[in-house]
Amino acid sequence: MCAVQPKEGVYCENIKKILDGSFLLVGWDSSNKGWVYKLSANENYQWDIVFDKVQSLIVNANQMENGDIILLLSRRDTKINIIVLDSDGNVISMTEKSTNIFTAYDGIVSKIGTVVITDFIDIFVFTKCDPGTYYSSEVGYCIPCAIMTYQDLVNQNSCKDCLEGEYQDKEGQSSCKRCISSCESCTTETNCLKCLAGFYLEAEDLGKVSCVEKCKPGYYGNSITRECEGKYIFNILSLH
Repeated sequence: MCAVQPKEGVYCENIKKILDGSFLLVGWDSSNKGWVYKLSANENYQWDIVFDKVQSLIVNANQMENGDIILLLSRRDTKINIIVLDSDGNVISMTEKSTNIFTAYDGIVSKIGTVVITDFIDIFVFTKCDPGTYYSSEVGYCIPCAIMTYQDLVNQNSCKDCLEGEYQDKEGQSSCKRCISSCESCTTETNCLKCLAGFYLEAEDLGKVSCVEKCKPGYYGNSITRECEGKYIFNILSLH
């Protein structure tokens, strides 16, 4: 237990020194809500944060090499929460994981984000998933986001789809890229799927599909499909 009482009614369970020389005081209150205080090296108050919707025991905390702070919380229902904060105490992400541990009494968060917790009988290991990846419960480790998806946060259980007008043609990315200005949707920078109003899809050499304002000779722009379609057929009628 901590020798410091950070606030009336708050029970301090652990003190953790972090990279900048300051201290994190972690614990809970009588309502079982998690609290975190940050004190400077000379014990001056810097910030505090309470997790109203996470009734948990904060088991441990550590600061990553990039300055982010990871908190490990035990839920007492075979689940844990892993919360990532920036150095100012703002929540970056909050991840829930199921374990075979009913209440964690001890835990470690490494500087690269690997979590090990125990109830002194069972052990659970969780590896931090970086942006561009997500944790797959089927395989038990982090895997890259698929093409046309991304993930900008850490420790997530899925990836996000690119929005309309965006694309991602590589796996394991933390953001999507914008389609060229005339494309409403695309799969790559040179492959448009749908054009903005006033432009028409036109296939070019090497598999490139772009949006043009005027179709090449012999083709016309269909304002409904927004594609350059079939050649004109001229019926020459004799007026005899």
